[in-house]
Amino acid sequence: MPRPEDSEYEVQCMNPGIGECVPFPSVWGHWAGGPGQSKQDVKWLDEKLEKLFGQVERVGK
Repeated sequence: MPRPEDSEYEVQCMNPGIGECVPFPSVWGHWAGGPGQSKQDVKWLDEKLEKLFGQVERVGK
C-alpha cells in the first residue's frame, strides 16, 4: 500500500499542472470510500470527483 509520501513524490516528478496529490482523510485506511460505510468518506470523495469532472469539462471546450 503506497504511503501519501510516495504519491506526493510521484506527482513532483510529473510536469507542472499534470497531477495533484490529495490524501483521503479517513480512519478506514485502504478501505476509505469503500461500499458506503462512512457517509463522510463518500461526501468527501463525491466533492473531489465533481471538482475533477468539472475541470475536465472546461479543458475540453
